[in-house]
Amino acid sequence: HDLLEGVEHCYAPVALGWAEGPSALAELEASGALDAPLAARLREAREAYAAAGLAPRLAIDEVRSEVLCLDTDLGWSGSTAHVLYEATERFWVERADGAPAGLAEAEAKPRRYYFTFRGKWESFRHYVAWVRDMRERRAGAAPDEDNGAAGADGDGAGADGLDKFPITWVLTDVNLVVETAATPKPAGGK
Repeated sequence: HDLLEGVEHCYAPVALGWAEGPSALAELEASGALDAPLAARLREAREAYAAAGLAPRLAIDEVRSEVLCLDTDLGWSGSTAHVLYEATERFWVERADGAPAGLAEAEAKPRRYYFTFRGKWESFRHYVAWVRDMRERRAGAAPDEDNGAAGADGDGAGADGLDKFPITWVLTDVNLVVETAATPKPAGGK
């Protein structure tokens, strides 16, 4: 799970960012945490509420996450992580102009969300140095001064290999909305 740093806690910032509106989604996209096609789909869904003069609201009571799958390609150029979030949350809609909408706040309900992340590796050498340092730290030993970490070679690992996390994760899909939209329909199919 050490390699999945951040993905287990991603649900709340994304969900609350969506409910907050376009500027919050733009911040997530600009930070590199949210892939552009997914950001576009989330903006579309959010804009549908705004076009109707409504504002979605979300309150999250509890979130649990479970990593379902972590897959790395053979060339170590990237990885994919699939994480299931179980959130107990309240979702309701208000009028955007602040006038009473006559819509009461919903009761808390458990919901499930399937997030897909794409990871980009710094380098295999950086990863090996990082793993070595993690093992040494867990064993209570100080990492070697020169443990073969890639810092001297410009990989950004530094002497202890932990200056930079070995993989950067980007959220690419939620509940397969991007993948489903990109899947071509069979010829002659409806």
